[in-house]
Amino acid sequence: MIARLDDSHLIEHRERLVAVERQIAELKRRKERVLDSLEAAEEPTPAFVNSINERTTRIGADLEAKQAALRELREATPVAPCPELLEQCPTGTVDLELLPEPILRRLLDAFAVQMRHDKQGNQVDVQVTITSEMADTQLRAANVAIAGDGGGADGDLAAMRVVPPRGIYSMGAHPTPIRRPGG
Repeated sequence: MIARLDDSHLIEHRERLVAVERQIAELKRRKERVLDSLEAAEEPTPAFVNSINERTTRIGADLEAKQAALRELREATPVAPCPELLEQCPTGTVDLELLPEPILRRLLDAFAVQMRHDKQGNQVDVQVTITSEMADTQLRAANVAIAGDGGGADGDLAAMRVVPPRGIYSMGAHPTPIRRPGG
């Protein structure tokens, strides 16, 4: 099943950006208020000036840290989901055990496949990445894996089963339908 086709991660990222921007604005206001108190003092004592300097230094350090955090958040802007890329992927079922190793490696690399095994539940969570930048490479790798290269046990196409047009199936020994949102 497609675990994360929504854009909640984009919303969360935007909320973090807004929160840090607010914190930066508040730190700037606090720094101004501290300096305003210095300007308002008719004859500030050295101790008062020293405490103002210490306070503005602490606020300045906090401000620099928040600005660095904001830069990091902006550099790490997540990518919006693009479900239409799924439409470009070929549909089929592949028995990964029957694929020659070079074809399997090309397929796994093209889709940046990550697998996590849950021993207790005896399930494997599979995550793939489909990007517009890699779409051509991914399409070629998937087509080769589905069609095979003539290296099957009988010299025919390797492990291909026709999939009804109702959806995309995950690749594996036990095909699992991947449901599209609204479908």
